[in-house]
Amino acid sequence: MSTQEIRNPITYVRQSRRRKMIEVDSNVPHSHASRVQGQRTEILTHTASQIGTNVQQEGSMPQVIDVEAYDDDVTLSSPREFAEAKNNSRRSRRRTVLIDLESGNQNMKMAPPLPQPPPVEPTFTCPVCMGPYVEEMSTKCGHIFCKKCIRASIAVRGKCPTCRGKISMKNTIRVYLPATK
Repeated sequence: MSTQEIRNPITYVRQSRRRKMIEVDSNVPHSHASRVQGQRTEILTHTASQIGTNVQQEGSMPQVIDVEAYDDDVTLSSPREFAEAKNNSRRSRRRTVLIDLESGNQNMKMAPPLPQPPPVEPTFTCPVCMGPYVEEMSTKCGHIFCKKCIRASIAVRGKCPTCRGKISMKNTIRVYLPATK
């Protein structure tokens, strides 16, 4: 069976929901691909023998394209030849250079931007007293408090003020955070 023959037309399971089929060539720019004028659709098709011809369709079957008419060019090359061709294609690429003649030397007259001041270091505060840390202590669960705040909390409840996990003073570690202003 040839690709140019169609024995059975396309049949739809639900005739009440028949949809229009439009054949569009993806190689044609969008603005030229199809133009809808009222109920009539004009479609550009490209085949090997007819390039750029307009085919007007009003519900007729789409034109069959002979796939065997297209010839594909295949070149077998060794890895060495492939690498040489790849390098040559990179060398032959043109590079675009953009020169702004209107600005002239104005760019050279501008002073370089001043360096940005270093970012302000974060200030750490104790979640119990809401003040800056004094002798920072970390619990076994990883929460950090002032030494006097964690001692008071352990003396009253024996739990971490943040996660309420059971701790003792033996489970605390002295930590040294970066100096803050």
